[in-house]
Amino acid sequence: TFNITSDVTLYAFWEDASKLDQTITFDELADVTYGDTDFELTATSDSGLAITYTSSNENVAIVTGNMVTIVGVGTTVITATQLGDDEYMAATPVEQTFSVNPKNLTISGVIVEDKPYDDTTTATINISGATLDGVVVGDDIAFATGEFVSADAGSDIAVTLTSNFTLTGTAAGNYTLTQPTLTGTITKANQTVVGLENLTKFENDEAFDLPATTTQGFTLAYTSSNEAVATVSGNTVTIVGIGLTTITATQEGDGNYNSFSQDI
Repeated sequence: TFNITSDVTLYAFWEDASKLDQTITFDELADVTYGDTDFELTATSDSGLAITYTSSNENVAIVTGNMVTIVGVGTTVITATQLGDDEYMAATPVEQTFSVNPKNLTISGVIVEDKPYDDTTTATINISGATLDGVVVGDDIAFATGEFVSADAGSDIAVTLTSNFTLTGTAAGNYTLTQPTLTGTITKANQTVVGLENLTKFENDEAFDLPATTTQGFTLAYTSSNEAVATVSGNTVTIVGIGLTTITATQEGDGNYNSFSQDI
């Protein structure tokens, strides 16, 4: 309105018009996996004004400007706001929720140490050269134990974990861990015999016995290189003449034990 005073001075008075409404468009956010790269938030307002974002759980995701950085596993709510200006009213905030899933890791370089047959399924797992594949930050592997599925000698024998590998470290909760498939080798064990030693005998000495079996319980076979000096029947040696002879003890072994041979 215009008012004219007595001295004919002109004043203009403007009444404030109502501010315009604005609406935020903010599409749903897809779930991500721990370790994924930063991603951009793309909410818009029909006013064209800039959007501000906040994260409800900064242990899961941090927002800088319009970029989201994943920092941990869990769920967070991203809120898009626009507070308005001289022309527009504040917009109704829009929330979108998303989850960060654990990152799966695998282990390489785990070795099952070879061992000689000992009639047990115990397996020794060596992680000295093991590495975590896919790790984002430095976590460690905790020791695991396992057993061979069979005690018999052989190669590529499956090993069953009796306690799983686990992750240690402050970020361990951000991962899942795929247990490795392990195999190992049980080699044949050597046989031993107690009581085989070089002997000096006289022509008229009585027959004498040598050990009948190996320490592992297998029957020994004996031969004499000179039966004019001594003969062998079973494990009994009989002196028949003067001279030298070599008595050879042998045992052919089996699937778990190496063959045995020793001269006396």
